Amino acid sequence: MTDPAAQTQRLPWELHPALEEARLRAVARVVRDVCHDSAADHQPDKGETVWSLGCVRYDRLRFSLRAAAEGEHQAWLETGPNRGLYMLLKIGGVPVRIYHGEEDRAAPARYAQPHVEELQAMQLALDGMEAPEEERSFRFIYDIDGAGELKEIWFAQVDEAGQVYNSWRIDLEPLTEVVPFKKAPVVPPAIVIKPRDEWKQQQNPGA
Repeated sequence: MTDPAAQTQRLPWELHPALEEARLRAVARVVRDVCHDSAADHQPDKGETVWSLGCVRYDRLRFSLRAAAEGEHQAWLETGPNRGLYMLLKIGGVPVRIYHGEEDRAAPARYAQPHVEELQAMQLALDGMEAPEEERSFRFIYDIDGAGELKEIWFAQVDEAGQVYNSWRIDLEPLTEVVPFKKAPVVPPAIVIKPRDEWKQQQNPGA
């Protein structure tokens, strides 16, 4: 097996021009936001577990990426047909999948071995380009912390044995908490009650 550490690391856009940095960062931000929202809604005190959090996060991720592909990023992002839990993205036509894991560990078999649909999309994406020396698939790999927040995310290639190559860590700006603006309370002036005679004197000083 080829040792990835012994190879020259290549950036995603050097592997395929459609894998632009801005596009990869946009997808990574969707992953980050979904992780944050899912973690914020998680309620372990009501019996929810890490497993249930993972299921919610994955469902929301599919929903959010489909919404992005049909809205803000429709010019370059596509999602494949909704077939069970299988999720395939196309970035500028290049097929990509996403899984929860670590960059220095082998990819799970279900993410390392491409499906027929992915292979067909890759053939179209590479049409007219120089054929790669080894067949590898493109993957986002994301890791989370103990609270379920996004810890790190990479874009990389994996071969069918699960070996990871050309991993590029995507640095994202930290999430900022939105603090709702509150107006200062309006304090009405104090009501001063004066004797009736004094009030008349102020109204008619010459009387």
